[in-house]
Formats: sequence, C-alpha cells, structure tokens
Amino acid sequence: MKQYEGSAKFGEFDIPFHSMPLAGQLSLDGGRTSLELYSKEFFNLLEVNGKSIHGVLNDKEKISLIDCVTPEAPGSGSRSGERYFFSNIFPHYVVFGDSHLDPEQETILSLGFVIEDASSLFYDFDAFGTILKDDYDSKALLEQISETRERSFQVGEHPEIFYFTGKDEVFSSDTCWGKISASHRPAWSFPSPDGISMKNNIPVNIEFEHPHKFEEAVNKFYVLLGFLETILGQPQNVTRLYVETAETKEHHDTLEIYWCMRPEYKEYLSDRKPHPADVLVNGGMAPDKFSSVLKEWLEIQSDRQESRARFIQSFRNQNNYTIDRLVGAANMFDILPDNAVGSPKSLCPALSRAIEVCRETLNKVPRTQERDGVLGALGRVGNHNLKTRVKNRAKLITDKIDKFPELELVIDQTINCRNFYVHGPSKKEKLTAEDRSHFSIFFTDTLEFVFAASELIEVGWDIEEWVSKGSCLSHPFARYIHSYPSYSKELLEKVQG
Repeated sequence: MKQYEGSAKFGEFDIPFHSMPLAGQLSLDGGRTSLELYSKEFFNLLEVNGKSIHGVLNDKEKISLIDCVTPEAPGSGSRSGERYFFSNIFPHYVVFGDSHLDPEQETILSLGFVIEDASSLFYDFDAFGTILKDDYDSKALLEQISETRERSFQVGEHPEIFYFTGKDEVFSSDTCWGKISASHRPAWSFPSPDGISMKNNIPVNIEFEHPHKFEEAVNKFYVLLGFLETILGQPQNVTRLYVETAETKEHHDTLEIYWCMRPEYKEYLSDRKPHPADVLVNGGMAPDKFSSVLKEWLEIQSDRQESRARFIQSFRNQNNYTIDRLVGAANMFDILPDNAVGSPKSLCPALSRAIEVCRETLNKVPRTQERDGVLGALGRVGNHNLKTRVKNRAKLITDKIDKFPELELVIDQTINCRNFYVHGPSKKEKLTAEDRSHFSIFFTDTLEFVFAASELIEVGWDIEEWVSKGSCLSHPFARYIHSYPSYSKELLEKVQG
C-alpha cells in the first residue's frame, strides 16, 4: 500500500446511469482518500452509495473502487460562460491491476497480506546466512564457481558468501478455510561495486477452498489478522494487501488493494517491538505447532466470532486503558457460547418447582419493568453468572501452570469492579474510588489474559513450554505473568485486611 500513499491518479470512471465515462482525479490519502469527478453535464451519484465503480487510468491500469459513499452533495461552477459539474466519492477500498474486480462476484481465489512484524512472527533463522572461511572452505567454493563461468573472477584470501537457502515456504496449514501459508519473498538488487542488497518480505496467503466474494475474503483476512496479532502481542500495520482471481492467476499476477480506512498504530502504544522468543507460537521456529494451533483456532471461529472480535478490539488498545475497555473485556465472557464455559449444575427438584410456582404467580401480575426484571432473574437461576464463566475459563490456565495464586479471588474483585461501573455501588464493595482507579489496568489485563490464553490452550497452545523458556517481556501476557504476584498481593491485602 505504501507505493500508492500520497499519490494522485487520473483517468475515466464509469458511473451508474451515466452514458459516458467521467474524468476524475483519485487522491490516495488514507481516510481522506477522494475521487473527484468532473463533467460538462449534470450527473447524479445517489446510486453509487454502497456500490463499486470501475475506471481506467491514463496509463491504462484498471481500477475498482469498492464500497463507495458520497460524503458531499454535488456542486457546480462556471468559467468563461461554460458550466461544469463536480462531485466527490470516498471508496473504502481501491483495487489496482490489469483487470477490474466485481465485489459481488465469487472470483477471488486467494488473498495475501504483509504485516509489519512478520519477521518476528515467522523467525526462520536458517533461511538466510553467510559462509565464512572459518566455517567452510568458501575460497575453494568460489574458485569452483569462477571456473564454470565464461568470465572468471579473482578470489581473495578471506571471501564471504551470503545466501538464501531457497526454502520459500515458512509454514503451511490445511484449514477449514483452505490452505494458509507464509513464505519468504526476497528481493535483491543487482550486485555491483556498491555491494550486495537483499530485502525479504514474508506475506501470509489464504488459498480459499472455493472462490469468494470480496467481502467474504476480506472478513477472513480480518479474522486471521486478529489471530496473528494475538500471537505476536501487538496490533499490526498492514503494508500490503492483494488478491488473486482466475483472470490474474492465468497471467501470474495479482490485484493490489489500497485499504483506505486501515488503522495506523503508533509505536508509543507498545513498550517494545515483539521479540521472536516471546511470540506465543513462532511460525518460523515451530511451523508444525503453529499450523496445528491455527487450524484448530479456525475450526471453532464461527462459534467464538463475536467474543473474539470484542477481545481483539480491546487488545489493540495496548497501553490505552479506559473504563469502557474494562467493561468490554468482561462482556467477552458474557457472549461466549455456553459450551465454552461448561454445563451449569442441575437444580434440585424442590428448587425447580419453587421457581416454577414463582413464575406462574408473577405471570398473573400486571406487566411492569420490575415484574419483568424478577422473571428475568428467575430465568437465570442455575445458569453460570459472569464470575463463574470467567473462573471456568481461567481453570484451563491454572490446570497447566502454577503462576496465579488466588486467581479466583482476583477474578471476584475484577467482576465487582466491572459491576460497579455497570450497575452502580454495592454494599459489599470493599474498594475505594482510588483503589478502582489503581487496579483497573490490572483488572483489564486479567480479563484479556484469561480470555485469550484459555482460547489458545483450548486449540493446542502449550503454555507450559512457552513459560518455561523465559521471556524478554515484549508480549503483554509475559508482562502480566511477571507483574501478577505483586498486584494480586496488594489487591488481596486491600480486600482481606
């Protein structure tokens, strides 16, 4: 996307219900991207909202503007007695290439993207390297290469050889979506007396089981991006996004996507860049395990979609903590499906009958907000409350590692704090306003850690192995584990002392 940022493109664009293409200028500037259209004749853009339009640039590159909106009413002007009309369009996505893309057609075979910290996530250390004289007889090797060339070269006493092994694929996973993989894509400049230069990119690619519409493909990209960000521990800037269709595949080409509303994450949101050793499952160091965890994660994605979406939305805030984030982090557990939090205990027959009698009595009372509230409370009897839901998920963690003494009591105080902000003060409240302010970050981190760690453990993440390796504290989970003893001790002294 960077190659398009800040550029202006000129061409002609086909507008619905307008017989002739309109001249326009497309300015690419993130959320301020705009297509300015001009015509000597009046034109109406009402039919453009939510739709896509196609154009051809002056250099004959084809362009598709997807999910367009018209932020302003059309205008008109005149000069030297000649009248002209103009209007602006904002597209959410701009697709460049040698063919147009119709988002309503199932034409997308694969989607690929590059994230900023791909080299940490896919730390394939042995793919690139150097051969020094002390390691191998590099001089003899270069002399042998020289003999096979029409023009030989002189080999010095201490030659150095830099190499790429040629192993393109970092990992590959056959998932319910299709094949998902990451690959090395090195680009190098021609060697010269100025030296040797090679820059590697590691795109992630989804080869769909069947052709997708644009929205379906992009939605899966969002889900996969959230998974990778969780594993890395930081939100990611997407530097490239592209798709392949049957038409582009035939010519070994792709369609490049400019994502106008893509988020830009600032470095100050994170303490440091992700360290390869801190990544929860490193796709370069343990490709088979990474492949397995990803496959199982996607198997249950449809059931966990809403709660996971709330998590990644919260997690991306990194060091920006608010009360709304704390409340939202608790709500992730409320919307988990029941099969994720365990079956509630069955009520004894006497209690079940008593509840039924109460319900029959209340149904005879005129309907009021208070009556409906009591009926609602009766309906929740026997179901897991929020504290139990969080504790049941936390047990997946505490069954694996012994790092969280008194975690259930911490969860109790976390939900009590959340309830204060949702329902108001309680007579049982033991924390002051200053306490809630002080512990709100710890409470938020507790909920986010329990949610994501339990989700990953459930799909095969080995938290014991990860913890045993030690940490550089570049991942939020590592920082949470490191700080838990002091925060939990201070909290329990407040509520128990």
